[in-house]
Amino acid sequence: MNELRGKRVLVVGLARSGRAAARCLGRRGAVVTVTDSRPPAVFQDVIPELTALKVGLELGFHRTETFLRQDLVVVSPGVPWDLPQLQAARARGIQVVTEVEAASWFLTGRLIGITGTNGKTTTTAFLGKMLEASGLPTFVGGNIGIPLISAVDHVQPGTVLVTELSSFQLEAAQNLHPNVAVLLNITPNHLDRHASFQDYLKAKAKIFSRLTPADYAILNADDPNVMSLVRAASGTRRIFFSRRQNLPDGIYVAKGQVRYRAGHLERPLFDIRDVRLRGAFNLENVLAASAAACVVGADFDALRRAVLEFKGVEHRLEFVRRIRSVDFYNDSKGTSVDATAKALSAFERGVHLILGGKDKGAPYLPLVPFIKGRV
Repeated sequence: MNELRGKRVLVVGLARSGRAAARCLGRRGAVVTVTDSRPPAVFQDVIPELTALKVGLELGFHRTETFLRQDLVVVSPGVPWDLPQLQAARARGIQVVTEVEAASWFLTGRLIGITGTNGKTTTTAFLGKMLEASGLPTFVGGNIGIPLISAVDHVQPGTVLVTELSSFQLEAAQNLHPNVAVLLNITPNHLDRHASFQDYLKAKAKIFSRLTPADYAILNADDPNVMSLVRAASGTRRIFFSRRQNLPDGIYVAKGQVRYRAGHLERPLFDIRDVRLRGAFNLENVLAASAAACVVGADFDALRRAVLEFKGVEHRLEFVRRIRSVDFYNDSKGTSVDATAKALSAFERGVHLILGGKDKGAPYLPLVPFIKGRV
């Protein structure tokens, strides 16, 4: 639905993505209403702006009748796809899409989608730095914090759109078409939202559902759950990355170097010691970013410059400071069991671990071997 002038559009969820969607769709002539189950007091900072844009507001509840009188419903990532009001709208034949999919209607640049259980934000940010170092116009957003729909009014045509995609954004994907789809790893996560691990796998696999023979799927050859989804990417060009295997094609590690091999081309990209991030899992993130950079035409020398300069992202095994010979790391975005296990694997011993947060349905037993002898 590219022509929105005069169309009634409901945006569900008034967090960052919902606000950006309301602005973007309103600028295109849609008659926009926003609904959120949280009370008006939560949104005092944004209500004046949206009111000035003539956006309707229904806060503190979701009314089914409001959903049923729309031409289009745009859903924010945090809103459950099985919300009864959304089910009613779909049953009525009303088009219901995610914010990411709505954004893709108006964007013309190459779209790189990055998903996985862990490492999405680091890989997305790293790839953005690689492309910027290559002189390519680049937008970095999605689940990383800047909604993709924000790019519609702010980027020039031809910009490479590096986009982090969560399972919440993918589970409802219908026609979302990345030109490059990156799948980093898969372990049980978000089982408080997805009915089963198989449903979670299916959500992740949707990143490949619209790829064509001209597109690329980039996959972790060392992850068995990723490799179980290779068939989902069978209709496109597949590029693998590995830190354990000497691949016939793709990005791999050999003799202390990260190397790129494609047909008769083989060349080193940079040394492992150039990577400033801790942990073998972060090396995998670097390999994935390198693979995506190579297929979109990044400058090989620029990749090494970006690797040397990149220090990581906030809250992800982020070094804070040393106090009385104790190093403090902030890994507060490590919100899954597997993310915590990977962070612990970056240290050999002497770890004082502070844990907390919301249970997301995954078993905690996999943490045990990483705690013994380290914590």
